Amino acid sequence: MVASEGREFAGLLARARNVRKLDLLVQFSYLVELDGQQWVLVADGPGPRLARRAVETASMKGEPAVVVSMGYCGALDPELPLYAIVSASNIEDGGRCWPCLTPPVARNGFVSGTIVSLDRVIGTPSAKVCLRTNRQSAVEMEAAGLGEWSAAHGVPFYCVRVVTDRADEGFSLDFNRLRDREGRFSRVRIAAMAARNPVKYVPDLIRLNRRCRVAAGLLGDFLADCRF
Repeated sequence: MVASEGREFAGLLARARNVRKLDLLVQFSYLVELDGQQWVLVADGPGPRLARRAVETASMKGEPAVVVSMGYCGALDPELPLYAIVSASNIEDGGRCWPCLTPPVARNGFVSGTIVSLDRVIGTPSAKVCLRTNRQSAVEMEAAGLGEWSAAHGVPFYCVRVVTDRADEGFSLDFNRLRDREGRFSRVRIAAMAARNPVKYVPDLIRLNRRCRVAAGLLGDFLADCRF
C-alpha cells in the first residue's frame, strides 16, 4: 500500500498486527500483518514521481502481489460527502487512463468512480468544477504514477481514497507554492505562511488536520476489512 504521508496509515496501523519498521530509503515504511496477509506500507511524498519511487523501493524487497494506492482525496462530485470512501474504477491524469480493480470483499460501503490524478493540489471549488469534465468522482495526486508502474509490471492495482474536502470547499493556502525542490509539502514554508496571517490560515490548517485524523481512521477500518 502506497500513500503520500505516513499519517494516512494511522487507522490501518491501529488494526494491524506484528508491525515492524523497515529500513527502506523512503520517508515511511512498515511491514504489517492484516488478517493473515503481509503488507508493506510505504510513503515518500505527494505526486506521481515520489509515489513511483516509493513502490519501486518497496519492490526491491520482492515483487508485490498487489499495489493499493490509498490516502486522502478531494471530491469533484458535489453529491460526494465528507469522509466518503471512493474505490476508483479508473485513474485519469489528463491524457491517459488506467483501469483499477475493486476490492473483492468490503464490509463497509463505498463509492466507485473515476479518480483524476494530478501533480498539484486542486484548491478551489471553481477549479474542481472545471476539472470534472466527465462526471469524475474525486481528485488526488499519486495514483497515476502507481497505475503506470503496476501496468508496466503486470501487478493488480487498486486505488482506495477517503474524502477530506467536499466539491464546494477549497483551501485558503496555496499548497502548490509550499512544496520543496523534491515536491514534498514543506512544513517550514507552511508554518511561515501561517505565521504571517494566522487569522486567515490557522483555522483552515486546524480544520484540515482534524479531518485528516478522522479520515485516516475511517480509511484504515475500511481497508483492514477488505479482502484483496
